[in-house]
Amino acid sequence: MKHFLLSLSMLCLAGSALAQNVLTVCNLPECPAQHPSLAAALEVASPGDIVQMLPSPLSYGDATLSIPITLQGGGHVADPLSGAYAKIGTISVATSDVRIEGVYLRSVTLTPSAGEVIERVEVINNRFYGSGNFVSTGNANTNDGTKNWSVQGNVMTPDEAPNSTPIFTVSASDTSWSIDHNYIDQYWPFQRVLNGAGPAGDEHALLFHHNLVHTGTAGAFSISGGLHASCHSNLFWVVDTAYSFMPSSASSTSFVNNVMYSPMGPLTNPDESYENLMNEAPEFVSVSGGVPVWNVESDYALAPGSPGLGDGLNGSDVGLFGDLFPFNNSGVPPGMPTFTSISKAYEIVPLNAPLEVDVEWNSGQ
Repeated sequence: MKHFLLSLSMLCLAGSALAQNVLTVCNLPECPAQHPSLAAALEVASPGDIVQMLPSPLSYGDATLSIPITLQGGGHVADPLSGAYAKIGTISVATSDVRIEGVYLRSVTLTPSAGEVIERVEVINNRFYGSGNFVSTGNANTNDGTKNWSVQGNVMTPDEAPNSTPIFTVSASDTSWSIDHNYIDQYWPFQRVLNGAGPAGDEHALLFHHNLVHTGTAGAFSISGGLHASCHSNLFWVVDTAYSFMPSSASSTSFVNNVMYSPMGPLTNPDESYENLMNEAPEFVSVSGGVPVWNVESDYALAPGSPGLGDGLNGSDVGLFGDLFPFNNSGVPPGMPTFTSISKAYEIVPLNAPLEVDVEWNSGQ
């Protein structure tokens, strides 16, 4: 029965992309996909292809993306029929024009690029697990420069030691980044959201905006001096009032139109030269106890009348839902079919007898 349901789910996903060059991958025996491993699919992929990993209880392992492709899963929550998802380890990016979306993964990093600037990389609608360094380009030995990276709509929830690993690590070779509409949980006491230094002389080489940053510890949001970052329209929900938003040396970093709140007492405005809404409790549509711990069933949109509505930059709402990007709790890529219901999911039938089920799914169109 379990194998039947898993195969049914995969068959529907395998036919999900019409009129596109899609390579489907499944690492289970007798699975209806074109390739038995991610490595096999990447070996024959061509620039512009979509490599689609189907739900599986087995990890697809690590991968290196050396041609411009899209690596895609069906979302970062469990498939409702199989209970599985597309899980991967570390993705190493070795070329420009790469898109990674809808997968459950440990990290995105760089491979040696021999002087090439790695541009236009999109990391969208994924769920990150592990200790941190979820998006990391900060190794000087491998980073010859990145530009125009977009990290959007991801759920970043560290769940492993060590406790001092940053969520993001960038270097002085990285510029024109946008980190926006992500849910970020600082799980560990000494974990930074972002660590690194930007190129000297570039104004606001990194945009950090419309994120929801939740910390249940005495962690610190710290950006090293010289990063040239603009942090606007974010919502910081902080437990410890000693929470430090940035070191005093980070004079090139601005905090504008953010909401910063701790239920334990007042926080200090990190940037008095700009407007930030301090120490007013945000009210969400639906989160348990008003505390925005990650739960796929929660609704992190601001409730009517909530502080932060219209208080973001240019009159936008602060937090995950304040701009054009459509944050999605499940990480399902646009156009990807999703199951909504199945009948007789647990019915027992005699051996070799037929089983009739009704399946409803959203075509994604």
